[in-house]
Order: sequence, then structure tokens, then C-alpha cells
Amino acid sequence: MKKKMIALVLAVLFVLIGCGPKDEVVQCKAAPTCGENETQVDECPTDVTCTENSICGTTILCMETPVDCAAYPVCSEGTEAVDECPQDGTPCREVSECGHTINCADIVVQCDAEPVCPDDLVEIDECPQDDVICVEVSECGSMIKCWGPTPCDAELACPGGSTEVTECAEHATCTEYSACGSTIICQEDDVHCDAVPTCPLDSTEVTECPQDATCTTETECNRSITCAQDDLDNCQAEPACGLGTTEVLECPVDLDCSSETLCGKTVICSPDSE
Repeated sequence: MKKKMIALVLAVLFVLIGCGPKDEVVQCKAAPTCGENETQVDECPTDVTCTENSICGTTILCMETPVDCAAYPVCSEGTEAVDECPQDGTPCREVSECGHTINCADIVVQCDAEPVCPDDLVEIDECPQDDVICVEVSECGSMIKCWGPTPCDAELACPGGSTEVTECAEHATCTEYSACGSTIICQEDDVHCDAVPTCPLDSTEVTECPQDATCTTETECNRSITCAQDDLDNCQAEPACGLGTTEVLECPVDLDCSSETLCGKTVICSPDSE
């Protein structure tokens, strides 16, 4: 019984290891073959990838079948082919196609232009804090600051209760107003002003200034007159005292006299006695 059990175990072992009861070797008739896109060769050519395939104790050498590829690598937009990648940090990469490889480096644009301020603006180091225009202008990696006054279109006008004048009248209250580089003089209106403007000596009131004369404008109590300077060489008019006055050679001490001037001549006028 014991011998039968040992024989049975040995038989199972022979089956598991591929041997028969009489130690016979299993016969292997399979032959190795190359895979798809491979060709069997005796020796592997240089620069070609080969693999070894083995089965049933036989080994063959398989070479990759070269694919018919006529394409050549090209650099993408913004890059250019170079023999060697630059050492200055310029981005560079390898591009391969059909067994060919090239180096492609980013194109560095040569820029020599310098920033310039627009018209009506000037270059400054720092922008001021007041109400002005200040812009930054960049070109080829350089930047400047450009300054200019704020565009001004304000129109000056005297406020109510005042009138614009060229010169402030004596004893009048005037105020100057400025904006956008212009200045005007505003004289306060005097509602209780009864004074009448008069022309200075050696000038005569006219309705319109003659073309060949020099004229001035005299203002008093918001009333203005035009005065033309007298042409003394050709002036024949004689000054005369007004109504209620009489020409005198010298004003009496106890009287309030006035004077009238015309063509360079002056007369003294004394008020008539009542």
C-alpha cells in the first residue's frame, strides 16, 4: 500500500514538470517570429533599433522596419533654427521629425527706439501731485514720464454787481480774477455813484475814435466815454466855460472854480454869482 502511494505522487510530479514517467522531455516545435513593422536580420545595422525574440530555445534578431518619412522639422512662429542653443538664457528647445532634430530659439527683436513725449508734454523725473497731465511712455523696454498742464477752457466773467474794466477807477473797489492764464479786473458797481467820466487834459471826448488818433476809454460809475488825444499842432478850437460859469484870469479865494482845456489851452471858470 505504501509503495502504491509513492508511485502515485511521483506520477503527479512528472505531469507538473512536463515529464513522463520515463523522464521524457516535452518536444517544442514553435519558432520565433518578428513582430509587426519588424524585419528579421542576421546583424543589426548601425543607428537602427533591434530586438531579440526567443522561443523554444531559438533566438532571432528583429530590426524595426523604417517608415517612409520625408518630413523635416521646422521651428514654430516666433522662433528660429540655430546651430546651438544660446547661452544667454534665451528660450530654446529641440524639435524632431522623421529622425531629424533641430534647435529652435526664441527670436529676440532688436529694438533701438527711445520713448518720446507727445506734443505739448515735457519729460520729467516724477509726476507732480497737482492738477496736471502726467503719463508714462514706454518703448523698447525704456520708460519716461511726460508732464503737461491740464487743458483749460474756462471763460472769465465778472460776478454780479461788478463790471469788467481795463483799469480800476480811483476810489473804486476792484477784484482781479484769473484762470487758464488770463486775468480780468472787475470793479464793483456803485449804485449811489453820480460821477461823470471826463477826458484827461489834452484829449477830447469823441463818439468814435478816429483812425489816425490815439484814444483812451474813461469809466466812472459804470459809464464810459472815448477820449481822443488832441493834435496840438493842428488844433484851432478854443476852450470855453460852461453854462453858469465865467472865464476868469484867477480864481477868487472864496470860490470853487473849474478849468476847461482844449487844444492845449486851459481857461479858469468861476461860478456866476446868484
